[in-house]
Amino acid sequence: MSMTIGEVRALGVHWLITHSAFRRIGIGILGVFETILIYNLLGSIPNVLWYYIAFSGLYVLTVPFGAMISCKIGFRKSMQLAMIPLAICFTMLMIATSSPKPLIWLAGAIVFGICYKLLFWIPFHTEMIELSERGNRGKTVGTLNGLMVAMGVVLPLLSGWLISQFGYQSVLPISIVMTLLAIIPLRSVPEVKERFTFTYWRVWKEIFTRKRIKISIAYMADGAQSIGAGNVVWPLFMFIILSGEYMKLGMVTSAVVLIAAILHYTIGKKIDVIGSKKILRYGSMLVSLGWFVRMFVETAFHMFIVGSYHHLVSTAVKTPFDALYYDHAADQGHYVDEYSVVREMTIHSGRIIFLFISLFIIEFMGIRAVFLFAALGALIINLAVSDPKAGPVR
Repeated sequence: MSMTIGEVRALGVHWLITHSAFRRIGIGILGVFETILIYNLLGSIPNVLWYYIAFSGLYVLTVPFGAMISCKIGFRKSMQLAMIPLAICFTMLMIATSSPKPLIWLAGAIVFGICYKLLFWIPFHTEMIELSERGNRGKTVGTLNGLMVAMGVVLPLLSGWLISQFGYQSVLPISIVMTLLAIIPLRSVPEVKERFTFTYWRVWKEIFTRKRIKISIAYMADGAQSIGAGNVVWPLFMFIILSGEYMKLGMVTSAVVLIAAILHYTIGKKIDVIGSKKILRYGSMLVSLGWFVRMFVETAFHMFIVGSYHHLVSTAVKTPFDALYYDHAADQGHYVDEYSVVREMTIHSGRIIFLFISLFIIEFMGIRAVFLFAALGALIINLAVSDPKAGPVR
């Protein structure tokens, strides 16, 4: 008996989430320790920031080309192919750990890491938008985020132990294998057909149009405080405070993420009832407070308390913010992939701006002052609420 369109779409979301589980293990087994690995290889915090500035900078400049390629070869095939450069990226990092010239391999990791992102994220977001239903997007995003965070409870603890006992050579092979296994569920994802209609320069123009400037700034602010402060500066700060103890870093991270794992799915269900805007408005204020308090962290116990609070309120922002994005993108009709490109570019532009300014903040004020800058970014996310539709991409 043939399935209905709704059943096909629901099954497609199921396979996307299954794929995400494999991919999350591959990426998460390295997780918070990736930034520490780059720090160990490059020797200083400014060098680490320049590494991620280079990564995001090249990514922003090439995202439209990635979307064009993905649309041409098909989104399902593009996501499958993306796992190969990701596996190569992990291989490059593994070689760098024992190479007398790690810079060459780190440069290779940047190139292949960007290739992964170019082939993967626009198709993934577009498939999620097309296959998920508006009324249940909060629940869908909550389920996806909850699954990612749930695995984040175990992986940092496991990684911390493995790295402390056997080094990075023990976790990177796991990343490679799980990344390649993540290709299998993608074979069952329905093919969504889109045609990328914008020129390269039209994408840049769209970011700064009058009707979209507020939502663009909101995405930049999210990139600054989440993948800028959250993924780069905070792990470095924890590592320094904990005197380079990998096991302790893993334990603190796992304990903190445990609370977020419990809350993600619950919040996802409530969003569909309460509405994304109300939760997002107040949640972003609480996230801002969390970044401010991080300035005063001194011990592992402080990290646990502040980190638990911050993960709790971050859940209250991330799930509705992602659900709001999927709703906005769905409203674009056949311009879903164009909207996704604009969003990716603005998020990573925010990360670039944040890390560049952080170089000067750290030099003259110290690393703690960076968290005050992140607190400001969390507040600016409210622009997504004040301008929820941001005008259609046309």
